[in-house]
Amino acid sequence: MTIGIDIDDTITDSSSLFVKLAKKYNKDKKINYNIDLTEWDQEKAFGWSIDNQKEFKLLYLSSIFMSAKPKRRVAKIIHKLKEEGHEIIIISSRSKNVEDITLNWLHKNKIEYDKIILGSTNKSQDVLKNKVDVFIDDNWEVVNQISKERKIPVFLFKANYNMKYNDSKVEKVASWEDIYFEIKNIEEDK
Repeated sequence: MTIGIDIDDTITDSSSLFVKLAKKYNKDKKINYNIDLTEWDQEKAFGWSIDNQKEFKLLYLSSIFMSAKPKRRVAKIIHKLKEEGHEIIIISSRSKNVEDITLNWLHKNKIEYDKIILGSTNKSQDVLKNKVDVFIDDNWEVVNQISKERKIPVFLFKANYNMKYNDSKVEKVASWEDIYFEIKNIEEDK
């Protein structure tokens, strides 16, 4: 089976570092806003204009990508999936200008993969082109689109900002152990 996986907040735990730096940014910029971690949109979540979002990315995004911790047991479970014969394709919207940072982080954290796609602007198309059988992401819009267009199992990695979304075709998972369990169930059903 070919398994497609997003990076940020799926392989990594980047949101906790992102939020910490967002609070610092708001304090430094004197943005008085009650942060709402249930929102995906940065304007609603942090009170940021488009210019604030661009500035934050310039100041902190590379640091977040380098310093984020891996999700618990992600390396072990991906290794186990590869040992069992699954192909792992990482599909991320991270731009190609952070390719070195991304590849170094994956290597340092022992995240195995067969292929990596950076700069994805349409993950549903990348899923189709790469014949992905199962896809995992934390972005509701992405998993919902793939679920509808590709009719494959998709898993939404739970986060504060995606808990309000529900669809019976989108399975929510809280851990890599959950993902492994769900993939084993898919194998048994085939």
